[in-house]
Amino acid sequence: MGNSFFVIILVLLALMYFLMIRPQRARQRQQAETLASVEPGDEIVTVGGIYADVIEVHDEKLVVEIAEDIHVEVARKAIGTVVKAGDRDAAGDDHDDEVARTTKYTGTKDAGTKDDSSKTETLSTKELAERSRT
Repeated sequence: MGNSFFVIILVLLALMYFLMIRPQRARQRQQAETLASVEPGDEIVTVGGIYADVIEVHDEKLVVEIAEDIHVEVARKAIGTVVKAGDRDAAGDDHDDEVARTTKYTGTKDAGTKDDSSKTETLSTKELAERSRT
């Protein structure tokens, strides 16, 4: 009875290893390889949901462009997804990089007008950056 119980425990531990631990290690290894292979020109999505293009790569941080002429530093560990520059072109994306990402802009009309209602329009990141400068 003692030997059969010991064998059952060993079988359960081996099953747990092959079903849980081994796949998790494979995912961790794949994520580490992805983070190590990031290079300028790649598009990333951070774990916070920010889309950006990689401009410079340093040891533990990246300089990314989130809008035209707006560069920020991002920790390498904050990368959630990487789209390689070659993969993006091979997928047949015909979008212009300047207007690839758009956002809703809610602005108010000038205070001197009678109608102070707000309007909502979709702007590219380039247009949004230009409006924020004025």
